[in-house]
Amino acid sequence: RDSDSVSAFLLNRSSDQLPHIWGELNEAGLVSGHAYGKALRTVKTCVGREWCRFGTQDSTQLGIELEKMTWGSWTPHKFKMAASGCPRNCAEATIKDLGVVCVDSGYELHVGGNGGVKVLATDFLCHVETPEQVLEYRAAYMQLYREEAHYLERTAPWVERVGLNYVKAQVVDNAENRRALQQRFLPVMVSSPALPQPFCERSRYQAVSSGMFATSEHVLAEGDVAPEKGEREHGFSIVVEVL
Repeated sequence: RDSDSVSAFLLNRSSDQLPHIWGELNEAGLVSGHAYGKALRTVKTCVGREWCRFGTQDSTQLGIELEKMTWGSWTPHKFKMAASGCPRNCAEATIKDLGVVCVDSGYELHVGGNGGVKVLATDFLCHVETPEQVLEYRAAYMQLYREEAHYLERTAPWVERVGLNYVKAQVVDNAENRRALQQRFLPVMVSSPALPQPFCERSRYQAVSSGMFATSEHVLAEGDVAPEKGEREHGFSIVVEVL
């Protein structure tokens, strides 16, 4: 299973050292992600048809496209997505805010799921035939949630409150409204890559040459090249916890 989030646990470090750590990782291309914001958290995928004999579609590439389209968009609460390459559902798409389950005939879209303490399975939204349609419906659904949900209301209670039929009427049945919602979401795609990474500015002015932490060159594997500042390696972000 693939995810765009990786957790790293560092023992015996104090919280005031966290800006240094995140600064070093950001410089190496491992951005901190949105583990603390009301925004996209992760896009989880399986290996898809490229590496699995059960895969029906390229779920890995679809997950990358979903992330690129959504990265940096603020929402009423955290927002998680997944793309599973077949109905075996290794990426657990049916407990996400929006999940895609690939099938032979296309893609099944599922909404309003939740994991964690209170597990809630998604509701089936619709079936589409192409990756482009997945992105169109996803943008419309997410924009509807952004505009109408209450602050700190996850998609699961939001869908339960307004009703699945209402969501379908706005996103699936009404093509004109779906395209309008999508168009209102598109400016987010333009602005999101420019969003600053937390702790970057703070850590940039704090010394990291004391030998306490590795430099960016040591964080990277041998032979790797750090990306240019502001460039994000899609499919891999990092969350650091100091214990």
